[in-house]
Amino acid sequence: MPSPITHIIIAADFGGTKGDLMLVDADSGTLLKRVQEDIHSVPAMLMNAQFTSRGGGRSIEMGNYCLTKGLEGLSPQEAHIIYTGFNYDESIFTSRGIQCARPVNLPEEDGIMVAEGCKVGVCCILGTGATTMVYKEGETPFVVDALGPICGDWGGGFYIGYHFVRNVLREQNFTVEKMWETGEILSYLEEQIKPAPERTKAPWWDIVRIFLTRYDRAFIASLAKLCDKCAREGSTIARKVLESAGEEAAINVVRGVQYKELDKLENLPVIVSGSILLRSDIVYDSFCKVVKEQLPQAVFRRSLKPQTYGQTIRMLKMLHDPEQAATRIERFKKDYEALYHT
Repeated sequence: MPSPITHIIIAADFGGTKGDLMLVDADSGTLLKRVQEDIHSVPAMLMNAQFTSRGGGRSIEMGNYCLTKGLEGLSPQEAHIIYTGFNYDESIFTSRGIQCARPVNLPEEDGIMVAEGCKVGVCCILGTGATTMVYKEGETPFVVDALGPICGDWGGGFYIGYHFVRNVLREQNFTVEKMWETGEILSYLEEQIKPAPERTKAPWWDIVRIFLTRYDRAFIASLAKLCDKCAREGSTIARKVLESAGEEAAINVVRGVQYKELDKLENLPVIVSGSILLRSDIVYDSFCKVVKEQLPQAVFRRSLKPQTYGQTIRMLKMLHDPEQAATRIERFKKDYEALYHT
C-alpha cells in the first residue's frame, strides 16, 4: 500500500488566456497530476467572469476552478505553492484541512530558464502579452517590456489581435464587397459571444460595435490564433501583422542584449516561449531573422517544457538539501518524460 501524500508542491502558471497546474509529491518528487485549462475549456459562466477581470486567465474564478480539479482525490497535510500570476481562494485549502505554506512568486522567465537548464542568455515570452529577460552572471535579470497592452506588449497576442482587426477594417473601409478576412473575424466573434449579436447590413460595423463594448485584453489576444490561420490561408494582411509582431519582439531582445553587453558572448542562448512563439512559425521565423541579423551568435531554442516544470525543480531545491533535491528532481523528470514522451 503506497504511503499517503503529506506534502505537495503546486506549481502554477496563469497567463492571459490559460491556466496550468503541476502537482508533485514534495517528499518523493513524484508527479501526481497536471491540470491545464483555457478560456475555451472552462465552463461558460467562468469564461464570462474571466473577461471581466484583469488579464482574463488571472481571474480568481479560474484559479479556484483549476485548484479544485487538481486537489480532487488528494488530501495532503501541507501545500507549497510556487506560482506566476495565480489568484485563488485560500478556503479551498483550509476547508480540506490543508496548511498552505507561504507562496513563492517566481517570474515566468525564471521558470523557463530553470526548465531549460540555462543561467545566462535571453528568455523571450510572447503570450497574451510580451516580456523579455536578459540573464547575466552575477546580476539581477534585466527586464524588457512587460508593460501591458497600452505601454508595451510588443509582438504579443494582444498586439496581433489588435492590429489584425484594425488593418482588416481599414482595408474594408475602401472595399465595396465584404473581404473574407472580415467574414472570418465576424464568424469568430459570433462563436465567442452568446447570444450572437444582431446583424446589420454592413457586417464590419458589427465588429466595431462588439469591440466598443468588449475591449478586453484576453479577448482581443485570442484573435491571434485566427490571424495565424488567415495568414496560412493566404491573407497578406494577416501575414504582415504576424511578421511585424516577430520583428518588434526581436528589437526588444536585441536592444536588451546590447544594453547588458551580452552581444560579446561567443554563443548566446535565446530561449523563447509563450503560445505565439511556440505555435506560430510565421512569428517565430520573423523573430529569428531579425535577431540573427543583429546577433549572429544567437542560438535559438523553443522551450517545449512548461514553466511549471522549472518551477517544480526550483521548489524541490528550496525544500531539500542538494543531494536529496537531486534524487527527487530525477524522479520528477522521469515521470514527466514518461507522461509526455519528451
